[in-house]
Amino acid sequence: MSENKLFLSQETRQGRIINMLIFPAIFLAVSVIMNIAIKGELLTPQNLSIIMVNCVPNVFVAWGVSYIWSTGPDFSSAASMVLAAQVGGILAVNFHLGYLGMFGGSIVTAVVLQLISTFLRLKLNMRPWVIGIAMCLIYESFGIMYATVCAAKGQETVSLPVGMCSGIIKMPQIIILLAVGLIFMYLIHTRTSFGMNYRAISCNEYISESMGIKRTKTIYIGVGIGAVMLAIAGALTMILSSRITAPSNLGSFATISKGLCAWLLSAGMDKKVNPPVAIFISGLFIAIIFNFFTRLGVPQGTWLDTVLGGFILLFLCLASRASKEDV
Repeated sequence: MSENKLFLSQETRQGRIINMLIFPAIFLAVSVIMNIAIKGELLTPQNLSIIMVNCVPNVFVAWGVSYIWSTGPDFSSAASMVLAAQVGGILAVNFHLGYLGMFGGSIVTAVVLQLISTFLRLKLNMRPWVIGIAMCLIYESFGIMYATVCAAKGQETVSLPVGMCSGIIKMPQIIILLAVGLIFMYLIHTRTSFGMNYRAISCNEYISESMGIKRTKTIYIGVGIGAVMLAIAGALTMILSSRITAPSNLGSFATISKGLCAWLLSAGMDKKVNPPVAIFISGLFIAIIFNFFTRLGVPQGTWLDTVLGGFILLFLCLASRASKEDV
């Protein structure tokens, strides 16, 4: 009897390992096919480093969104990320605080702005997307007012000088940052009581509260963690592009679109792969897709977004069908 139990446990463990490797193997196979299609130019060491650098900010965005949006879509997260990056840039350039100003200023600003949005949502008991759109417009107006003041003085909005804080986006520093973020998110999600509580809150916050989980406290902590991830993404985006412009009319949503796509794509894997790991795999694959089609000469914007949206829909449909068959 004990031997049968041991055999079943080993078989179950092997099945779990196989399930975990299915989606990474599929993405790897597709990447190899794309690499062959462009004569081996996709997976060269130099191009892979470019892909990795471009994917890391989107992975951090997806990690942040996975906590902030899990209880409902909060569009203010996009504007708070842009505004936080601008504050970080001002501290780094105008106050000569370098990395401390860039990342510290971004994190503090993003956390404060996101907690304000969450506080209003919980106090007013409004739907997240309603208060999110309102706060997004307000935060965007702050950025526009800053740009207007700069223009009145004959100046431009803050931009990082060439090479400033650029060490973090080079190899191997960017990989180390990604690894630290992945380990942190993995431990938070799987090894803490907070992670379990937040997953319950994400399913149904009110039922979770009736089961003894402190709903408000858990949501605030989750939003704070998500805001830190978004702030790091905003700082990295600022360093990569040297400047982040202040959009209007919900235009800041474009800054988190790829990260949001990575989060949505990872939803098809979350029953087989740990969510933070699934987000990383999805973010990397999306960066590979964009790099592939750019090398094919597909114009940035409409067609790339169309291909990406179609792929996400196809993948989620296949993943949903596979999960039903498993049941």
